[in-house]
Amino acid sequence: PTPPKITKLLAAAPELTVFGGLGGVSAYSELTRGAAGTMTGFAFPEILRAIRRAVEAGDRARAARVFDRYLPYIAFEGQPGIGLAVRKEVLRRRGALTTARTRGAALDAVTVAELDDVVARVGLTPGPDRLEVE
Repeated sequence: PTPPKITKLLAAAPELTVFGGLGGVSAYSELTRGAAGTMTGFAFPEILRAIRRAVEAGDRARAARVFDRYLPYIAFEGQPGIGLAVRKEVLRRRGALTTARTRGAALDAVTVAELDDVVARVGLTPGPDRLEVE
């Protein structure tokens, strides 16, 4: 897990600039432990930005609310083996890509239905407009 590693790194060398990752699954904990941001591929960077900005502003309650609201989607996109295909499909729906084709796994109909379900449950509508994170 990255949060304990961030704590250890910054305790040993506070001048370091450390970034989290792992698809954003631990973004809240990484940031509250001192990470400067999250370096990860993600189809909704606005969400990670909102979490980081809230932590930087000292509003951990807001950061936690945003993280908790979108965590089901963050986890879904971060699945090993199909995460890139999920991300590319959402980026296609957002208008950033013309195709969701990958060199790896393709999404089957069941996974596409699960994607539709998770984005609906967390209130996301993948489209070309910038997401306004509450």
